[in-house]
Amino acid sequence: MSLLDLRDVAVSYDGRRAVHGVSLSVEPGEVVAVVGESGSGKTTTAHAIIGLLPGNASVDAGTIHFGPPGRRLDLTGWSDRRLRSVRGARIGLVPQDPANSLDPVKTVGAQIGEVLRVHGQRDRRRIRGRVLDLLARVGLPDPETRARQYPHELSGGMRQRVLIAIAVALRPELVIADEPTSALDVTVQRRVLDLIDDLRAEYGTAMLLVTHDLGVAAGRSDRLVVMKDGRVVEQGPTAGVLAAPEAGYTRRLLGDAPALSARPFRDPPPAARPAITVRDLVKEFRVGRRAFRAVDGVSFEVARGTTHALVGESGSGKTTTARMIVRFARPTSGKVTIAGAPDGRDFRRHVQLVHQNPYGSLDPRQSIGEIVAEPLRNFGLGDRAARRARVAELLDRVALPRDVLTRRPRELSGGQRQRVAIARALAAGPEVLVLDEAVSALDVTVQARILDLLERLQHDLGLTYLFISHDLAVVRQISHTVSVMSEGRIVETGTTRQVFTEPRHDYTRELLAAIPERVR
Repeated sequence: MSLLDLRDVAVSYDGRRAVHGVSLSVEPGEVVAVVGESGSGKTTTAHAIIGLLPGNASVDAGTIHFGPPGRRLDLTGWSDRRLRSVRGARIGLVPQDPANSLDPVKTVGAQIGEVLRVHGQRDRRRIRGRVLDLLARVGLPDPETRARQYPHELSGGMRQRVLIAIAVALRPELVIADEPTSALDVTVQRRVLDLIDDLRAEYGTAMLLVTHDLGVAAGRSDRLVVMKDGRVVEQGPTAGVLAAPEAGYTRRLLGDAPALSARPFRDPPPAARPAITVRDLVKEFRVGRRAFRAVDGVSFEVARGTTHALVGESGSGKTTTARMIVRFARPTSGKVTIAGAPDGRDFRRHVQLVHQNPYGSLDPRQSIGEIVAEPLRNFGLGDRAARRARVAELLDRVALPRDVLTRRPRELSGGQRQRVAIARALAAGPEVLVLDEAVSALDVTVQARILDLLERLQHDLGLTYLFISHDLAVVRQISHTVSVMSEGRIVETGTTRQVFTEPRHDYTRELLAAIPERVR
């Protein structure tokens, strides 16, 4: 008998159906991955199991059964109060965003201990011992110190480990992991997933893994459930679904995923002149009385009309390097030269930045037309009629319908917002775009469309890209050349083909080894 069994579950938001008759099961000790685009209903389905839907949502139909024979529960229609006895004790949750899921005013130790206290443990000494044991078990060094720290004092990977500690504190029979590694670098991602696998093996825990990363699903799950528009379109053993997908949507997902595609490398054109030249770049920050060197003697060139990727883990210095190139930060020493770029205010016409987060980089008070036209107004380019024509042309170029002109950012999807950000960056006719994790927040199919758009724009307009990313599968697809950064230094530079097929540095080999198996 299945540990978890959903039959014909339907969920609505404000009366509008979002999940339509979903059925799936999880066997004891099994990992079932639920994959699909944003809005496919995968997170809604997972949250419906443990009653964590928002107030405007309702489970309208279907049944949810959980537990082995003798301890089986029908969770259908349970109140929030009744479900508290199940959450944590028998079903753990690893939420997506560790920054928003941990209480910023409580120490890490207090938050782990709270789970134990809520479920009846009262002995302070035993709780403290269990907290320190859990912190050590999830691989955090110096548990005594970590227990006294607040979430903001930990890295993203460390915070995610704390969430895992909370999820497994009471050794639940099932863990629901909702995009547990989507915000993490590839090496940290691998360590977190290895940790979850180890804990599952030790405790015999089953897992429902919600993810848009098909590379993660391919390497970590026993069975795959593919969702689209609130419905299950295909499910079965992971190896079988990946080898011979039956649904057209599944085939499209697999084709779009850079981690599962085998596109040829993009070789740089011969003898192209450099558009960006970086020489001996250094950036130091004061930390108390000492100087911390975030970027340490970085040098590279980007040929005109090509894409150069800066890759590395969080804290490697890649974003700080990018900020100096676009003059948002002043170097301590060293030099950046961008061919043809004027000094002063007009520098921004030549070099533009596309930010990581399409939700935070657009003014929510402005219409899309006003957002795209803003650089034209700022630089005094054209009269009102000319600006309207230019905005319409840009929307066409990034494949957005004209009817978005009067809409606000909140009315658009993440992919549409990122297209708006790209249109705005192109408005003043730049020759260089710096893209800082510009597709990391997007689902695989949306990500694929944005990458195709960037390639097409580069071909049509002769653009030069500096592409900052921790996603090596994306880097392999989009870039001609790569620099690998570690601890503020470049440890390896070469063509993408060279770096991926013949890495010279141990750190590069470690990064490549951490990519999900089917990427390579």
